[in-house]
Amino acid sequence: MATLLHIDSSLFPGEASSSRSVTAAFRKSWEEQHPEGTVIYRDLAAAPVPHITADAWSAGYAAPSERTPEQSAAFAARVKLIEELEQANAVLIGAPMYNFSIPSTLKAWLDSVLLLGRTAGETPSAKGNA
Repeated sequence: MATLLHIDSSLFPGEASSSRSVTAAFRKSWEEQHPEGTVIYRDLAAAPVPHITADAWSAGYAAPSERTPEQSAAFAARVKLIEELEQANAVLIGAPMYNFSIPSTLKAWLDSVLLLGRTAGETPSAKGNA
């Protein structure tokens, strides 16, 4: 069964956002083509991912038995996001441009899900297949 990971990051709701209008149209088409499919949805404006911390980052490169309790807690939040990405056959990202860049909430999500040796690198676990 196909899985779509749909990320919206615009500050503006609904039709007030061009990027949300585009992602909504794509998602509708995707759902028509994959009636049995699953959609994982994240609205980074409504529920922002915390910016990465030293504990969350360093835990990704430490053996689980060597992590501090703070690292373990911080890494657990990253793992939830990473697993959503790994489940997806396709990823749909609505990314408006503010101040000549993407929203910081989207950057925070990217910082959390990109983990060298797991989702990024020679054999990434987040490959998709749709």
